[in-house]
Amino acid sequence: MTMRRQMYGRRLSLAALMTCMVTGLGWLVAVGPGEAAPGDGLDDAVKATVAEEPDLDATENVKQEATVVDRLRSEGDWVFGGATLPPGEKDSPLSTLYVAKHQGNRKWQVALQGTEEFNGLAQQAPESVVSKDEKAALGAQPARPNRTGLALPWRQGEAWYMGGGPHGNSGDSRPFNSIDFNGGDGRVLAPAGGRVYKTCVRNGSAEVKIVHPNGYTTSYYHMTNIIDVRDGTEIAAGTYLGHIGVQLPCGGSASGAHVHMSLYQGSRPVPVDGMTLGGWTFHESGGPYGGFAERNGQRVGPGGRLTNFGGGDAPAPDPKPEPPKPTPKPPTPKPDPKPSPARGTVRPHPDRWRAVNLRAEPSLRGTVTGKLRNGDQVTIVCTATGDRVGGKWGATTLWNKLDNGAWISDGFVDTGSNRPVAPACDDNAPTPKPDPAPKPDPTPKPDPAPKPDPAPNPARGTIRPAPGSPAVNLRSGPSLQSSVVGTKRDGEVVTIACTTTGGPVAGRWGRTTLWNKLDNGAWVTDGFLETGSNGPVAPACGG
Repeated sequence: MTMRRQMYGRRLSLAALMTCMVTGLGWLVAVGPGEAAPGDGLDDAVKATVAEEPDLDATENVKQEATVVDRLRSEGDWVFGGATLPPGEKDSPLSTLYVAKHQGNRKWQVALQGTEEFNGLAQQAPESVVSKDEKAALGAQPARPNRTGLALPWRQGEAWYMGGGPHGNSGDSRPFNSIDFNGGDGRVLAPAGGRVYKTCVRNGSAEVKIVHPNGYTTSYYHMTNIIDVRDGTEIAAGTYLGHIGVQLPCGGSASGAHVHMSLYQGSRPVPVDGMTLGGWTFHESGGPYGGFAERNGQRVGPGGRLTNFGGGDAPAPDPKPEPPKPTPKPPTPKPDPKPSPARGTVRPHPDRWRAVNLRAEPSLRGTVTGKLRNGDQVTIVCTATGDRVGGKWGATTLWNKLDNGAWISDGFVDTGSNRPVAPACDDNAPTPKPDPAPKPDPTPKPDPAPKPDPAPNPARGTIRPAPGSPAVNLRSGPSLQSSVVGTKRDGEVVTIACTTTGGPVAGRWGRTTLWNKLDNGAWVTDGFLETGSNGPVAPACGG
């Protein structure tokens, strides 16, 4: 990718253009004279250069004219700043950094982040415009493929939802360099150290960008209460960046509070397919917002919860191989230490103010031996398969045995995973002796009629209307074209009888075609129903 320079002016006659080409000035961007100040033509020069960068997809005149140019620092003939391209009606914008030098006689030299020309021009700029440390960071060589050294953008050890799998900045645009996350305490944190910049700052929001020392750049959109520091400030991993939201400082769209995280090298969007963030390797599917994240054989799709296992700063280079040493005698093996017990946090559902029952066995028919409330910490010694329970994150048959001997459904315990976090329970009880043979009953009684299996617990959900709307319509069929048969207000709990695929809806957590049939026969889109999962939590409707 080379720097694009061109003649730019309000009007250039053919003779003037030929003169510029002959005199070697044809690769400089011509703009207004004078020092770097609004109205000097620098904005037009940056827009013209951005329009010729294929990675930024800004060839449309509308996009070029709407590009937001920020001047972060300037002195004399030098300017350092950012350029942000609006996304139109799609998801999130694209942005890049630039360095510009005024050439005199209505000309500017402009270079974009990630090019050799940018690095060269940045090195020439005074340190009041681009500091010495920034020059090193902005000129860092691209990181090794797949080894990002990045965590996920929230507190390590906690789990958030992947609201939308790999997709482009404009939804279905390629490459798929972005992922949407939501949940937890909503605080977006830096996944690694670097230098932070804010572009398109409006109404308390902005696109926040971190240039990491390993050659990667990450950006964050839709946030509120963003970090308040000078552009170019060096920050550490875990630094607060903002809070998830639905803000659109540079346009776009958002359905439900989340953060849109994107990956770049310079100005070039980098696909997240095959990249590892926070200990999870992400994979895309054929379309946007799908795919999955994988770790140690566990796969989590959109709507699933991902625990942040960290990543730190850029990984160290592979060590040089050492010469072989004589093989020492093997030491006497020591017994393996006991593994640390797994822990979890109790999360009642659907009413978080109610207690969760502890039982004598992994079954809803087991005797209640105690109760725990929201936020109580528990220690899990082993796990087993038991009765199906409609829990906070969907239906599950996983049960956890606690250190006090009681059982609790995994549907009400936040462990950071939907899978077992402790070993399977072993039945170490001694084998009971067989009962002595019973004497025959001279008049045997007929066997009692078998009791039917108890019906499974119905799935439930909580109504969550679109922002600004007090209620959600119930319909006669699984489509927005079906007649309205009632409404439900925010926070109302409903019982789901079955599910099906119907008309698409842009819901609070993204686009969905999943519809839920309630126990009263009405239909409600899954886009406005909080069930703890983006997938079905009840069986498919028959017929």
